Amino acid sequence: MIDLSQLSITCSVLIDSSDRLRNLDLFLRFFETFFENYEIVLIEQGLKSHVEELIKDRKGIRHFLIKTRGCHYKTRNLNRAAALATRDLIMMLDVDAFIPPDGISASIELMRSGADFVAPYNGVMVEIKRERIDRGVDFLKLMPELSFIDIQFDLNLPEGNFTDFVPIYGCSKYEALGGAVFYRREPFFLAGGWNENFVSYGFEDMEFMRRIAELGYKVDRVRTVNCYHFEHSRGPDSYYNNFYRSNEQEYERVSAMTRPQLRSYVDKGFRNLELDSRLDLVIVNTRENFSMQTQQPTRVDLSNVATVLALQYNPTSPRPDLDAMLDYFEEHFDNYLVVMIEVGDRKFKYLRSKKNIQYLWLPSGHTLDKAVQAAASRVSRRFIDKWNLREQKDIAPLMAKYASLLEGKSPSDLCQSQQERV
Repeated sequence: MIDLSQLSITCSVLIDSSDRLRNLDLFLRFFETFFENYEIVLIEQGLKSHVEELIKDRKGIRHFLIKTRGCHYKTRNLNRAAALATRDLIMMLDVDAFIPPDGISASIELMRSGADFVAPYNGVMVEIKRERIDRGVDFLKLMPELSFIDIQFDLNLPEGNFTDFVPIYGCSKYEALGGAVFYRREPFFLAGGWNENFVSYGFEDMEFMRRIAELGYKVDRVRTVNCYHFEHSRGPDSYYNNFYRSNEQEYERVSAMTRPQLRSYVDKGFRNLELDSRLDLVIVNTRENFSMQTQQPTRVDLSNVATVLALQYNPTSPRPDLDAMLDYFEEHFDNYLVVMIEVGDRKFKYLRSKKNIQYLWLPSGHTLDKAVQAAASRVSRRFIDKWNLREQKDIAPLMAKYASLLEGKSPSDLCQSQQERV
């Protein structure tokens, strides 16, 4: 038995047919046959689990259910699995595939020798035909029977030249990349993990390997084994579907980037969007659409005005309207400054966590007039708008005054008239 105590195997499955469940059983039996001390992090996607009976009492399996409907979101699931893995070396392996034991051992040795990522087979994926699977799979007997197909073979050879084992991806013109890959935890996450802009079927493995090579990570490959795939019925997430072109466009976008551009793209979460908190962030998140965009604020600018509020809590007069007033400022104005100074109690200190609020406090015995002057002395803005808020009704004229700014009045007019009143 080969010791895998340094390795976590991560995989993602959505059970959409009996073949998927059969493949998962074969996947687990493969590891049970040849390995010990392994950790398999199995992410299952679906509204309920279909694998609990299958994995019950089997060792080394950590099962997590992501309760979502819809297509198989493999990239998201594999990122979740890698985050949950507890070991430094991680193998991503599709549940309908396996790498011969000596290929796994060779991959681990390449990782120990300094590789950040390893493709664990020679670029040819060989399918084990359904008829061969139906006769029963004994992995100890199967290994000597497997056909090894060199990368130099011609994929156009007639299928009749092969019997139970048929090459389906990879040949002298290109090396297949899908199904399995090894990575070390730190480089994997620093390289961005799996790009979650890829959804359902197509291009996610090609983009992954291209990206890590372009970013300068050390990538190696095992040349002595094939990857073997169990033939199965295919649902919509296993072949060219409506999402394929979107995935292709993302692959082409990444492929066209220089290393600095790609590094920036990865570090920004596979987005080109520049997130600047001086702008407004608009997120649409419905069942039909998710989008993010930034846009210039259209609110009234109050960068030359400080609004000073002196207040004293009256237990018989609750002040929920104070929160409403600050929400109104946030909705309609930009670059405002509200300096709030409370005398006596500290009932409103929680408001300092709101946008553009400064909270001050004076002990009992100070008048509101002195408080507002003390707060105003700390302000360097050109115009100061001073208010003593003794009762709830005092907020109404303040709100009316600031509402007039939305109708075209200038802040200088507003503050001048208020300064004369105070």
